Amino acid sequence: MPEILVEETGLPLQFPHPRIEATKRALEFQALPGAERLRIALEMMAMGLRMVESSPRRTAIEARWAKQEDEYRDLQDEIARLYGR
Repeated sequence: MPEILVEETGLPLQFPHPRIEATKRALEFQALPGAERLRIALEMMAMGLRMVESSPRRTAIEARWAKQEDEYRDLQDEIARLYGR
């Protein structure tokens, strides 16, 4: 792929390799205290829920979640039936 030069600087436009960036971010995350990692994870989950709430596909997403929840309950019932409670 040919280099893209930025006219103002004459320097090539470069993007970091996605795998290297992901590794750096994972290591930074792992270095955080457990409470901070939990806070970040909970914030991400809340952001995802807010995205679903404002999505035009909200009904379909919630229907899929309900179906998955039903499948999970059925699986738990099957395990309990096979191996006792």
